[in-house]
Amino acid sequence: NAVQRICTRPKRGWQEDVRNVPRGRAGRMGRREVNQLAKSTRRIEAPDGHPLKTLPERIDVRTKRDSVDTPENRFVKHALMSFQLTLEAMLQKLIQFGREKDSWIRSDIQRLIDSLDETLSHGLFREVSKPVLLPLGSPVMQRKEGYREILRAWLQFDLSARLCWRGGEDVYSAGKRDVATLYEYWVFFR
Repeated sequence: NAVQRICTRPKRGWQEDVRNVPRGRAGRMGRREVNQLAKSTRRIEAPDGHPLKTLPERIDVRTKRDSVDTPENRFVKHALMSFQLTLEAMLQKLIQFGREKDSWIRSDIQRLIDSLDETLSHGLFREVSKPVLLPLGSPVMQRKEGYREILRAWLQFDLSARLCWRGGEDVYSAGKRDVATLYEYWVFFR
């Protein structure tokens, strides 16, 4: 549901594009373009009666366009890709062990991988580039529906993946399951 919300109402922002065009096709000129008339290199003679003696051949024109390539959308793409990579690694481990009783787990993982692959092929995520920074303090990430759920899921996922629990060897070593010790660990974590 969170991904669906993001795909239907993504965070949008203005992206500035710079094009180098011939001076005659510059269109409406702002302060930057007027400064280039006086300072840019590669100049040609100005027509008679023009206040400047020379004019630039080409100038840089800045235009703004609506874009979905925002830090928040980049983070969502990063989170979905990290989920997908982890699932693929889990699937490879299960295939490597090749136990028959794990076939339902493998099919569930494959279904999730296919679902994430379909989501990442959505037009929104094709326009979004890789993240440069994680906008964890962004108001959009904290408050907007869809984004806050993805942030919460990714934080839980990332923090649990970093958890190093050395007590697992005591409970599960050599196939044994020490229920009493496992219960004590559960109480401790709880």
